[in-house]
Amino acid sequence: MRVAVTDQSHSLFFFDLKFPTSYPYEAPRLFYHQYGLPLSTPETQLKPKLCYSILDVFLHIEEIVLENTNKSCQQMLDVLKRPLAGFEDFVKGHFRKKGALILRNMMEEMDMEKERDKNMFWKMYIAFESNKGHCEHILNSDLKEELKKYKEKECSSSSYYYPTITSRFDEVKKTSKYENILSKFLPFYD
Repeated sequence: MRVAVTDQSHSLFFFDLKFPTSYPYEAPRLFYHQYGLPLSTPETQLKPKLCYSILDVFLHIEEIVLENTNKSCQQMLDVLKRPLAGFEDFVKGHFRKKGALILRNMMEEMDMEKERDKNMFWKMYIAFESNKGHCEHILNSDLKEELKKYKEKECSSSSYYYPTITSRFDEVKKTSKYENILSKFLPFYD
């Protein structure tokens, strides 16, 4: 059984449960999908009992997630980029729905004067925007201008190109990843 859990920061955590043949008298094994972020609570197995209910298992997973102190924006980006099989729509929908809230929380918690924090914020913003999340309303005019500059900077520093093919008989036109994205949403960009 695969379980997806979210926490107060709206990160997603995935666990696989393997139920032994002697369940409910033997605890199921828990396997955590790290996405580059190990749990700060290393104890993932249930404490010994005589009998385990599914509620015991879910409460234990909830406890693990709530006690976890590791938080990583990169983990959210990895989950969005490489969702587990069968959870693709769930992950995209989760971040589409919670993207603006996550970004608002980041703006409150991060030091937006630090280049590293600001770059991570923009990476998250662009990932949520690419996921068709509606996030523009959280940006004031100064941040919208910064976003535009960030995208231009990323576009100009991009050393690799994505092919864009208008028809299978045309030549391949090389474009940077942001030009390719912009041309999809802004037909007048060319």
